[in-house]
Amino acid sequence: MRQAALESILTLDELAAALDLTPRNLRYWTFLAHSQYLKFEVPKRHGGTRTITAPLGAVRIIQRRIYRLLCELYVPRTVVHGFVKHRSILTNALPHCDRNFVLNVDLKDFFPSINFGRVRGALIAKPLSLAPNIATVLARLSCTENQLPQGAPTSPFLANLVCFRLDSELFRLAKSFGCTYTRYADDITISTHQKKFPSGLAHVLNPPYGTVAAVGGQLEALIQSNGFEVNEAKVRLYGRQTSQRVTGLIVNEVPNVDRKYVRQIRGMIHAWKVYGLDAAEHEFRSKHAGRHRAPYRPASAFRNVLVGKLRYLAMIKGPANPTYVRMAKQCRALDASLFPHALDGEERVDRSVWVLECDESGYQGTGVIIDGIGLVTCHHILGPNTKAFHPSDPYSKYAVTVVNYDEHLDLAILKMDGPCNHSLTIGGDELHRHQKIMVAGYPNYGYGDSIYKAWGVMTMTKVRSGVNYIVPDFPIAAGNSGGPIVDEHYRVVGIAVKGVRSLLATAGADPDIYAAVVVRHLVELNGRNRLASEE
Repeated sequence: MRQAALESILTLDELAAALDLTPRNLRYWTFLAHSQYLKFEVPKRHGGTRTITAPLGAVRIIQRRIYRLLCELYVPRTVVHGFVKHRSILTNALPHCDRNFVLNVDLKDFFPSINFGRVRGALIAKPLSLAPNIATVLARLSCTENQLPQGAPTSPFLANLVCFRLDSELFRLAKSFGCTYTRYADDITISTHQKKFPSGLAHVLNPPYGTVAAVGGQLEALIQSNGFEVNEAKVRLYGRQTSQRVTGLIVNEVPNVDRKYVRQIRGMIHAWKVYGLDAAEHEFRSKHAGRHRAPYRPASAFRNVLVGKLRYLAMIKGPANPTYVRMAKQCRALDASLFPHALDGEERVDRSVWVLECDESGYQGTGVIIDGIGLVTCHHILGPNTKAFHPSDPYSKYAVTVVNYDEHLDLAILKMDGPCNHSLTIGGDELHRHQKIMVAGYPNYGYGDSIYKAWGVMTMTKVRSGVNYIVPDFPIAAGNSGGPIVDEHYRVVGIAVKGVRSLLATAGADPDIYAAVVVRHLVELNGRNRLASEE
């Protein structure tokens, strides 16, 4: 039986049932929860300590249930990237890449500055609009010492909820100055392409090449009117000539990690290779294992830390990044169980692109498995009894099911019964002329044929009937429909939808004959499908 949604709950008995508690237990924990916390200090990366207030036992379990119910009601604004599913420091950094100026503002004592009254008020106000008695109980269960505890499962969501008005007003203020705004927890970032950064937002205190800055009057007034305070020691304004950073990532061109981070991973692999895992483990525990963890948690193993660092590197730079692939393969040489799917860009494309065929219509095309979406192809090649197979095993054919499609875009998202061990990631939507791109697929496939790949550049983008197309300087052959167009980092930027009948097409052929749908349309199609399934 499905539990009642929070917005429809009016009595405490109904709330208790939604939280899988008895009314008596709900009353008990409502008045006792504030005392069930463990406080401890963890060192900050750049000096000082941070106080973590972690709930214990039953309170933590109840807060997790509250969090799940709250997430059904509200997804934070698109400018919010902290503690939101499918968003991360990477999605927070992407809008600020390749900008003339990047401003970072830190909110002082972010969680402690949010008290019980603000939490209760945010639950009662839009967009949640909960009943006052329900909001009071939820706020009591989520706060201690009249503040939002940093370390509780509910705190990140409630902090984002309290910042609902702040995000709206900061977005409008930034837009009025021609700037882009995002927020990750207490880190506010504003960037612009303008030649001069608006003084109403911030100004540098140590020009011409310094980064220490002070917020402008308009920005500070807006933050203070929303009940927050600027941490003046952490305000930074980066120009083109400096290393621009957003939530720890370098964003001068594309999101990247600091070189020191890569050197650290390389050093860990070297220590394992030269001295052995036991010696590397001992050295690691003696110097680093106690940092940045709760006292009740066991120390992380050297091997697990190394794996985590490499996975983080893959998330930021992409799974086909040569630096990541090289180091992942080195780890695999030390332990065969590690990174079995670490492939360079060409290998990943080879493994992710499949052949699609329809016995009854005779159509044949290409499909590509994309991370987080599934098997993607063109709608026009589908028919009854469509099967997918990989040329590495052409006799194993798998049935496909259409999850969503759009005839106008000529795109279809499929679910395949077979293994999907390898996939490509989505690239950025900021395309430009002469950008290096590659098409991959299996045009006119015959048993034993290898994958067709052709590098070239994007000549232009065109909009036809509301659809954005990439026009490459190379032909897209018939049968390559549904294949990926990837950038130099092997990330998918388009799906081939219009091909010519032969690879022998002349260079002077009409460019409208062959084109690829910009990947943004695929992301939107996948989003429509996700929303439909949730309804």
